[in-house]
Amino acid sequence: MTDPLVRPIPADRSPHYPAVPPLETDLVYLMRIGAVGAEKPVARIDDETYVDLSDVVADFDEAF
Repeated sequence: MTDPLVRPIPADRSPHYPAVPPLETDLVYLMRIGAVGAEKPVARIDDETYVDLSDVVADFDEAF
């Protein structure tokens, strides 16, 4: 049985974006954590899970 939410990515669409829009309950919070002046950009997935994004983006600022 195939998952009805999984659809192929159209050829004109980047594979970096999900083929299915996220559900409203799938929230990710972009934030900085760490000592003042040495914060790291992270994505908070849930109350206990944070993903370090410093290898992808230097900071969440105007340039971001």
